[in-house]
Amino acid sequence: MVDRERLLSGNWLVRPSAGLFFRRPWFEIVDAAPGGSSTIRCWDRAATEPRPGTDPDWTVGLRLSKTERGIYYVEDVVRSRGTPATRP
Repeated sequence: MVDRERLLSGNWLVRPSAGLFFRRPWFEIVDAAPGGSSTIRCWDRAATEPRPGTDPDWTVGLRLSKTERGIYYVEDVVRSRGTPATRP
């Protein structure tokens, strides 16, 4: 959106804003993904331990399902902070 605003509208003062890329009303909350979906879990392993005066990144695991119709379901999100030896 920032590039579009800059290149199409000439607004070179525009800045990215956190929390505006995805909007909550776009998503429907359901009890469970439909059966027969393909499911995967991926991890972003930041592996940073919290210390006083720091703001370390989070390790995040996401389980995602995709139906045959191409609809995605976020089934689970796990977040933790710690060394590579710790697991969420």
